[in-house]
Amino acid sequence: MAPASRALFGLMLLCVGCGESREREEVGRVREAVKAPLASAYCQIDVNGANKDTETDYLPHVITCENGGADLEALKAQAIAARSVAYYSMATSGKICDGQGCQVYTCGSAPQAKHFQAVKETSGVYLSYADMLTYGFYVAGDKSPAPPGCKGTGTSSTEHWITYNEGKTGADVEMTALGYIPPNQPIFGQNRGCMGQWSARCLESSKAYDYDAILRFFYGADIKLLQATGACVEPVNQAPQGYLDEASCDVIRGWAYDADQPAKALEVALYVDAAPGSAGVTPLTTTANVSRPDLCSAIGSCEHGFELATPTTLLDGQPHSVWAVTSDASGAPEKELTGSPQTFGPCGAAGSAGAGSGGAGGGGAAAGGGSPASGGASPSPGTSRDDASGCSCRAAGSHGNGSAFYSALAALALFVLCSGRRRVQTS
Repeated sequence: MAPASRALFGLMLLCVGCGESREREEVGRVREAVKAPLASAYCQIDVNGANKDTETDYLPHVITCENGGADLEALKAQAIAARSVAYYSMATSGKICDGQGCQVYTCGSAPQAKHFQAVKETSGVYLSYADMLTYGFYVAGDKSPAPPGCKGTGTSSTEHWITYNEGKTGADVEMTALGYIPPNQPIFGQNRGCMGQWSARCLESSKAYDYDAILRFFYGADIKLLQATGACVEPVNQAPQGYLDEASCDVIRGWAYDADQPAKALEVALYVDAAPGSAGVTPLTTTANVSRPDLCSAIGSCEHGFELATPTTLLDGQPHSVWAVTSDASGAPEKELTGSPQTFGPCGAAGSAGAGSGGAGGGGAAAGGGSPASGGASPSPGTSRDDASGCSCRAAGSHGNGSAFYSALAALALFVLCSGRRRVQTS
């Protein structure tokens, strides 16, 4: 028996290859929390008593057997999930079995170039949350999930294990019943959900999701991708991560972060009514350098939020769509944030009685293209559009019974009085 810290629980695991129909099988009944970051990578995996090189042998075979027909990004997601499973087994028992109760290494199919590439380009990367190694649960799920949602409807025997956690963080992330769910404990870093392999394929083929976005679709927006250190691990550039939390008549806000350079504030480009890459389009730009308490524990760094008032030019009675794209700290191609694009409106014209949540001073921050400077007031989720002087965003419409001239004059006066003095509240 392992140390006393090891607790006995019924832990169920299903590792399913997309090409076959497999039923749930039990694996170990011993559940032990594994602290992360790991001290070092497991460069060899003991498979039924035979050591296999993790990065060049074991993982290429596993992702071939478990999800071999997938395209590259879904294979990368599969490699990270499978590596997390292997690391957990090595950390808790020093070995792993070859079969559906663990992960399938032997299936009669040889890895192809894309399988080796998927493993190499995610070398040493594993899942983690709340200072724990997260178990990479995955199952096949429904075979033909429909885009754009890419969610199954329950036609397969494994679909009900899958968790759809896109955009969710903290205690909102759904755990999977395949793993241990502690009573009265809404967050357990070892269990952050379960990936659906057919859904992962759908996300890549229909929505162009990369491996990072695929993993966050199932394990939550705040899942960490850590890279172990060791002789078998090659440096990899991790894609930046982030989320477009809100695009509304009031505000455009979210966060962006690059684990390769965690201290760097990323630039965020906001495209309005035109997708990134469209000819002749100049995006709004801002910097993700705003303090957000919810990010401190989620990604280990607080200063990566962005927030700007919705430009008054978009409060024109028409709906608008916003795409958010962030730069890569290492110079790799830009990445569209999860949750992008978002459509909002129609919103009333600024200064009119029907303006609603549109702010008279809204264009000021947007026109400047930036968030509050470092060391200044730090907006956080749940921002109020009211400012510290008692001005209200709805005040611009309070003179709506007068002429258009006086309405415009009132709006201008409110802008001069209120601009740059926003009060923020944490929800």
